[in-house]
Amino acid sequence: MVAPIVHWHLFSDEAGDTHLAKVDIALATVDFAPPAPPMGASEAIGATAYTWLRVPEDWQDTAHPSPSRQLLVMLSGKILVTVSDGTSATITAGDCMLLDDVGSRGHAAETVDGEATVLMVALSQN
Repeated sequence: MVAPIVHWHLFSDEAGDTHLAKVDIALATVDFAPPAPPMGASEAIGATAYTWLRVPEDWQDTAHPSPSRQLLVMLSGKILVTVSDGTSATITAGDCMLLDDVGSRGHAAETVDGEATVLMVALSQN
């Protein structure tokens, strides 16, 4: 058994409030890229586009919902994310967060200690 990958999940409930949780992504040992040796891989998730972001030092927003269901991949820097239930998390290089708060009260975000570089992947509708 391959150890899971852990990522953040930012989601909204029926009332539109947003929450944060850490979620395990299950991996199975597969022949992902033969003839390379087998490795741990998740199930494929459809994506439609990706965007590179450079978030400036001292950038902040008090609250916004995600424009679409997206996967945030933090490449460098730090961003503090605060959801409507009051929970906060600092996302750092190497972290991933599934942004699943479309049409909700949204989340606040701000850079911490300088600029941040982010890869945003727009996910296909399920």
